[in-house]
Amino acid sequence: MSGLNTCSLQETRSLGITRQLGQAIGLLKFSNKQLAAFLEFQAALNPFLLVERPSDPEKGARVAKVSAPTGASGLVESVASAPSGLLAHVSNEVRFVLDGARDREIAEYFIEALEPSGWLGASLEEIARSAGCGLREAEAVLEKIQGIDPAGLFARSLAECLRLQAISADELSPEMACVLENLPMLARSEIDDLAKLCGSDRKSVMRLFERLRSYNPKPGAVFDGEAPVVTAPDLVVGQEGGGWRVDLNRSNLPSIRVQKRTGMSKDDRRLLDLALSVARAVERRNITTLRIAAEIVQRQAGFLKEGPTKLVPLSHRDIAAALGLHETTVSRVTTGLRIQTPAGTMALRDFLGAALAGGNGGASLSNKAIQARILAMIWAENPSRPMSDQAITDALAREGVRIARRTVAKYRERLKLASASDRRRQAILQQARRS
Repeated sequence: MSGLNTCSLQETRSLGITRQLGQAIGLLKFSNKQLAAFLEFQAALNPFLLVERPSDPEKGARVAKVSAPTGASGLVESVASAPSGLLAHVSNEVRFVLDGARDREIAEYFIEALEPSGWLGASLEEIARSAGCGLREAEAVLEKIQGIDPAGLFARSLAECLRLQAISADELSPEMACVLENLPMLARSEIDDLAKLCGSDRKSVMRLFERLRSYNPKPGAVFDGEAPVVTAPDLVVGQEGGGWRVDLNRSNLPSIRVQKRTGMSKDDRRLLDLALSVARAVERRNITTLRIAAEIVQRQAGFLKEGPTKLVPLSHRDIAAALGLHETTVSRVTTGLRIQTPAGTMALRDFLGAALAGGNGGASLSNKAIQARILAMIWAENPSRPMSDQAITDALAREGVRIARRTVAKYRERLKLASASDRRRQAILQQARRS
């Protein structure tokens, strides 16, 4: 019996550690803004978890120092500044979920009411009145555009936002629906009453609670802000002595505190364990993020000093090997984070990239440098006569850069730039709105 108890305890601890590691890995892909939204959501459902925003952004900032040459003069171009955002995304996706011209016209009013969180900032009645349509017609359009990814967009409440994500994940069981209809009870830790109301038990409700914690309460936050809103960076780089200093940007990253109590019930202790697990996962996320960012900055000192033309080939595998991490860990961290440099803010992933051969026997060029050139061409084009991918390919060839048209298309899509036909359509639509 003793041996069985020991094995059971070891298995329980192993599962607990596995869950903690899984949560820490999941947080690696979050920007500071997304992490803040995640923590606020966790705190709303867990009375033991407190979210605090320090009055002094520098207070408690974790610092990683790296060695690199001094004298940074700034970036020549910032590929990370490509125009993108929530409104651009949904405007593009609407044409795939709506067929009729009238439905698309109504959808424009929903898009205008969309907040950065991804929620609607106006009621269905207000939108229907502005669009000059009936409630049923407006609701029919809303139901369709709520199918746009990521799930949860165009929600009118937290419950609806989570419900849309449960539907997308094929997890909207009767129990889940009941829990979503009674979220305040979950926030007050009324687990027994909620279980009874839903015809379930405490274990099942806690299992659903843990699943809800994995959803994103602000799906619109995964996009960069629309101009003139500027997305705050997740990391900050500055010169220090003979090298570079990398800090977490504490101005948009709240700290968390776990408060303990005495005389807790079994459910309370479980919630406390979950709060401690979140705190440990955030700590691991912050440490891993800084290690990876510091290694990247150290290797790309020339890029910081002179811009994209000095970007050296650097892959996820290179960083992973240097730090003893898995490639996927590096990929998660570099996918969504933005870093403020002495010359401007850019995506951390823009420090990475392979090299492409230059034309006429020239030196190898960074694919990021080519992307920057494509971006500059599109920004400088005549909106009424946008450049096609083939026209961009020909223009690059005249500059000595020979790449395939499909590569230009791939880079344009990576920069989140629409095709020439879509850009022309957008220009016509904008002109019509101004007239």
